[in-house]
Amino acid sequence: ADTPPEIQYHFIEQTVQPGAEISLKCSARGRPTPKIHWNLDGFPIPNHAGFVIGQFVTGQGDVISHANISHVATKHGGRYECRASNKAGEDSHEERLNVYGPPVVREMATQTAVVGEDFRISCPVGGFPIKRISWFKGLCPPCMPSVPVFRACPPCLSS
Repeated sequence: ADTPPEIQYHFIEQTVQPGAEISLKCSARGRPTPKIHWNLDGFPIPNHAGFVIGQFVTGQGDVISHANISHVATKHGGRYECRASNKAGEDSHEERLNVYGPPVVREMATQTAVVGEDFRISCPVGGFPIKRISWFKGLCPPCMPSVPVFRACPPCLSS
């Protein structure tokens, strides 16, 4: 019978110096064999920018997946998620990877909200520690003077 995936092992929150090698690992079990996908701040991890993602299936049918970064930089910091899925369902785990350094905001993809529905936006930010994230719409504050007024301003960050 089909069974939804269940995360068997997962990575933990880490705080590291730039230049370190990082390997985030997740393993999952389910029937049919699940596939693991990786996200960073809610968006798929790109197949560039220092990321290498791989997975294999053990003799027992567990899927083991790694997201590796050979030389971590502040831009790699954020909330990582491993999501295991098959036709019976899905399971996921997420934790932060904190990289010491000044704040770095990754570009946000266009998102669509529906009137009357809850809508959540998270700031795709790296760097550590970050004291505050400020959001602005319309006229941007002095820290972001070149952003057009018809778009939401990128967050102003404090480290």
